[in-house]
Amino acid sequence: MDAAGPASAAGAKLVYDLGLRPAGENLFVGVVSKFPLSLKFILTDGRSLLLAHIRYPGRTDGAVDSPTRFGGDLSAAIDEKSASLELEQTGAWLEVRGEDPVAAVRKASELLKLALEALTDLGLAEGADRCHRCHISSVDKPSMDDGTVEFVCDGCKRRAVEEFERTNGATLSSTPRLFLLAGIGALVAAAFWGAGWIAYDELLQVIGASILPTLLLIIPLGVLSWGMGESVAWMLKHVEKRGPMFAPLLASVALLAAAAIGDLLLCSWLLFRSDHGLHLADIPKLPKLLPTLYLSLGVYRWVFRIGTLVAAVAFAASALKPKRTFG
Repeated sequence: MDAAGPASAAGAKLVYDLGLRPAGENLFVGVVSKFPLSLKFILTDGRSLLLAHIRYPGRTDGAVDSPTRFGGDLSAAIDEKSASLELEQTGAWLEVRGEDPVAAVRKASELLKLALEALTDLGLAEGADRCHRCHISSVDKPSMDDGTVEFVCDGCKRRAVEEFERTNGATLSSTPRLFLLAGIGALVAAAFWGAGWIAYDELLQVIGASILPTLLLIIPLGVLSWGMGESVAWMLKHVEKRGPMFAPLLASVALLAAAAIGDLLLCSWLLFRSDHGLHLADIPKLPKLLPTLYLSLGVYRWVFRIGTLVAAVAFAASALKPKRTFG
């Protein structure tokens, strides 16, 4: 526990009474009243937070309807904002807050019991003690996957891993298509990059160099980075076997190329807007103008450009992250 003394002792007693086992720092998992659940403690001298994730099989008839009232002390705690219970299709989240850690732990014990009774009354306990994927096999104990508690049998875990490896293993035959789609995505991202920085340059001509209006441009730059990252990731996601590491790496390279191509568009625009104008004979000379463009950028523009590009890479990597779920 984070806090020593009575609060830690009360938390340890709650874990013992529920029959939970450690699964991480201040994190415990187990099965209580047929429901697999995880319990997270954040106990300090000044405040306390106890978060319980209660799992049940996914409903085939749609999302779970959360009642407006749960009755008794649970509804009273929700009304007082000292607790909350949110129902989702495959699980519920119970959060208990309090200024006194010892009192919060004791209240959490009572509210967790009431929450499990409420879920049972809603019919969610049916099949909760069997595998939440095949709904047939028994499961010895819950496990943690990507920060959430799962209740899956060994057979379903094995099939999920095999499917994960089959889908995300890059193959030699898929590589040419990946490069082709990455190139197309880079061109789309280059259009985003060039148009975004052209608009940025034009806005600076209107608002001037004042730091506050300039900082406000972070919001549209965030949209720009999202558009670039998603355009490349969307193209690469058309390849089923793209590799869990290869696709994000390829997306990063594509985004770097997109930034260079987009800067050529920016150079074209700056040349077009100048007294010289843009002529066909100037197009082959555009790459030679890039060093001049980069040297003319101020510190803030470099910070914004690098931040935008890093955010675009992060968006693409997140979109391409392989998802292996059991529940």
